[in-house]
Amino acid sequence: MMKECRSPNDKVSPRFPRGASDFVIHHLSLVRYSLICHSAFLLLLIPVALEAADNVSVLGSKPKWGVLEHYQETITRDEFAHLINDVYCTHGFAPDLIEVNTDTARILMNRESQSFFTLRFAKSDSSRDPVPRLWHAAKSLPSAKPDKPLSGLRIALDPGHLGGEWAKMEERWFQVGSTQPVQEGDLAL
Repeated sequence: MMKECRSPNDKVSPRFPRGASDFVIHHLSLVRYSLICHSAFLLLLIPVALEAADNVSVLGSKPKWGVLEHYQETITRDEFAHLINDVYCTHGFAPDLIEVNTDTARILMNRESQSFFTLRFAKSDSSRDPVPRLWHAAKSLPSAKPDKPLSGLRIALDPGHLGGEWAKMEERWFQVGSTQPVQEGDLAL
């Protein structure tokens, strides 16, 4: 395959009488032409990446942006900026994904159509709307059956909470020496 990518000007000599410099120049020449030949493959991947506008992954579903409407004016700009910069995106984020302004945050929903969700900030802590509760508190649920206390409930577990490789990736485990590792799943289940 390398022969197809070589320049017609490349002269391959079986020996490199002038030492390592000829070898290095020859090697770099081959690498350069190999990159040019193989970069065509990379260009084919770009349309695929641009096509993935709404879905986070192949297994994901289209985000329900309308749910965020419930959170309008429930957070101040300062609190949002703190959470986005110091908690969720500690290594930064692309400026075209989230734009934080004085009164709003514009969040990119679809790169292809350049559509944005606009989150309006509360003017102050005292003017904040209450955060909606889109879940049920345990005390509001009907009494549990003694033989099946979780019957009828939907419980979602993040794979990292169970242990294994996901727990390692999410740093939800630790191990001292060669002892058995402590994992969040072991503590919670």
